[in-house]
Parts: sequence; structure tokens; C-alpha cells
Amino acid sequence: MPLPARDAMPPQLARRPLFRGYPVPFTTLIGPDGVPDFKVTDEAKREEVLRRRMCALCGEPLGYWIAFIGSETLIGLREFYDPAMHEACARYAAQTCPFLALSDAKYATPRRRGVTIEPTHHLADVTRPKRMGLYLTRTYAIVPRRISATSTVLMVRAGRATSIDWEIMPEGSGGSPSVPTAGMGGP
Repeated sequence: MPLPARDAMPPQLARRPLFRGYPVPFTTLIGPDGVPDFKVTDEAKREEVLRRRMCALCGEPLGYWIAFIGSETLIGLREFYDPAMHEACARYAAQTCPFLALSDAKYATPRRRGVTIEPTHHLADVTRPKRMGLYLTRTYAIVPRRISATSTVLMVRAGRATSIDWEIMPEGSGGSPSVPTAGMGGP
């Protein structure tokens, strides 16, 4: 997968630090060695962006429109683990993030020493869904979900969709044509 061109990034994402040519998302866990682990979410930063209405990728305040990327199942439920993003940041991620852009991608096991990691991949399929879309809305709510007898995770309940773009993935990555959104999302 070719490295993204810095000038092709949305301006707010281009201000993020780079690692091996890729912008480091705001919510990515940075290990004690200073190396980002793109497979692991920093829960403190995730909660910060949820509560302060910031973009999960660039860390800057969200605007009027907000975007989520998810499978048909997540979009149907309007419930996401990953926080909202600027539409431009989400579209860029759909083209450059290996999990999103490669049709045969699978969740990778985090490998970190000296860091306690609670895996969240059990909240989703372990392989990349065949069809993913960009869900555009204006609002969201934070909803606690119990995932075990002793653990709760904050999920995102998106507002009603203004549009859902099923064509955000690169050519050949398993995307499907767009579908109308009339009646989707409920109140």
C-alpha cells in the first residue's frame, strides 16, 4: 500500500505527527517507547474526544457535520465504538488505513510490553466486513454498554443519518454501490 502524500491529507490531519509516513490518529495509543500502535486505542483520549466533540483522527473540534465509518450492522444499529470524525478525515482514512482499504484485512493482535491493553475487537467482527460505509450525521450520544460482569465500554449512538456512502473504499476493496437512506436510522 503506497504511503499517503502529505499534501493530499486534510489540513487538520496533516498537522498530526507522522510515523513511517502515516499520520498518527489522535486516539492511537503511544507506547512508553514513543512508538504509536495503530492497532490500539488510547481509552483516555477516546473518552476525551467523545466528551469534547473532537475528531478521533485529527483531535480538532468537530464541525456541523460528523462522520462514522462502519459495517452494515453497525450502521443499521447506529452504534459505533470508534468516535466521530470530520468527513474529510474519515474519507482519507478509508483510502489509507490498511484495515479499511484492504478487503482481506483482519484485526491484528496488539503487541505491547509495559502497557495494559484491554482488547475491544470482540465488539466487532474479527475480519473486515465485506461492505463498509461512511455515515454522515450531525449528532451523537455517549451510551455505556456492559461488555462483561466487571467491564463497561462507552459506545457512540449516532443521530439520524443525512447520508450513507457505501462507495468510500478504494476500488476492489469489497465496497458496494450506494443505497438510498430514506427511512434509515429512526428518530
